[in-house]
Amino acid sequence: CRNQAITNLFNPLGQGITFLARIPGTGVAQCNSMPQFDQVPPIFLCVNQQFTFDHSATDPDGDSLVYALTNPYTGLNTQGLGAGNPMQGGNPPTVTQFNNPMGPPPYATVSFQTGYAFTDPFGSNDFTIDPLTGFISVTPNQTGIFVFSISVFEYRNGAFISENRRDFQIT
Repeated sequence: CRNQAITNLFNPLGQGITFLARIPGTGVAQCNSMPQFDQVPPIFLCVNQQFTFDHSATDPDGDSLVYALTNPYTGLNTQGLGAGNPMQGGNPPTVTQFNNPMGPPPYATVSFQTGYAFTDPFGSNDFTIDPLTGFISVTPNQTGIFVFSISVFEYRNGAFISENRRDFQIT
């Protein structure tokens, strides 16, 4: 489960987190290396100071990359399978024959507090990402702990083959 002190999520203790790896079928890519983010961003930002960061990735295969703010996943799939915090109204872990407590995709996304969204996780109305370079910019206007995610989508010959999604908690 997530940290109870998170500012921008509704009932953060009741929302888990899911990390997902998608492997393209051989009809899309016979061999593929997933793009890797080039840098690790800081975990602290300063209030009322513009933060800029090169959030680009490198793809060893030379595939086309597109960047976007994306909604973080919770600990549940859209059928309600997964793990949450039972003490906060969440589901206990579900165990399957494959020992996958999450169940199959698609996965549910987090619920933000009023005034926040996955496209505006700081509530400052100025969080941007350049879809071609991955360059991000924001000026946080309040203190707190904020969750957001950024994805790099990989395309080969115009066909989608992978997504690498980073889930952040920044103070």
